[in-house]
Amino acid sequence: MRISIAHKILIIIGFTITLILGVSTAIHVLELKEQTLLNMSEKADAIVSPMLSEINSLTSDNTAGSWVLKIQGITLKNILKHNTFDDLKTIYFIDQNNFIAAHPDNSKVDTLEKNQTILQQLNPRRNNIIALDHQYAVTVPVKNHYGENIGYVIVTFSDIDLSQKTKSIISNAVSLFAIYLLTALIIAYIIIRRIILQPIDQLVDSPMQ
Repeated sequence: MRISIAHKILIIIGFTITLILGVSTAIHVLELKEQTLLNMSEKADAIVSPMLSEINSLTSDNTAGSWVLKIQGITLKNILKHNTFDDLKTIYFIDQNNFIAAHPDNSKVDTLEKNQTILQQLNPRRNNIIALDHQYAVTVPVKNHYGENIGYVIVTFSDIDLSQKTKSIISNAVSLFAIYLLTALIIAYIIIRRIILQPIDQLVDSPMQ
């Protein structure tokens, strides 16, 4: 009976610590991911803002056609060459027909964008962040001078930094779990010994005296 009571208390303590650390770790990971994706979107805006301003100016005379996107090819190469963001992978433009209008790799220009994950989540009203294999793509709608959508600029970022931070959080949580659990069990055992087991011993021994 003594062992049963003690074990139940220790199991409850272990379960409580596991639950608290598990929930706090999950919340921390979700907050980290949300903040990282927000940062990616903000970085994408900062990178493409000068190009979007130029496109707005070039279309002020009602100019049509994807050439206003195509001429951004040189700018894309310069951005990548002088890039200060470690996680930036590439930038390219696609037009309304899903053809790549400008890309740092000239061989991809005028080819059809085949990534259905990107194409299915394009949003002409706002930025969208799309999870791909080992990277994230931020899609930024491109509008002409009159506010009409004429395509999108795709900015991709590596997910290595997010993955490393997530692994670090989980690793720290496991270490804390082991430390907290061991400490709690030791304290619990001492308390159980003094408050529960010793009085029972005294009750058992008292008739014999």
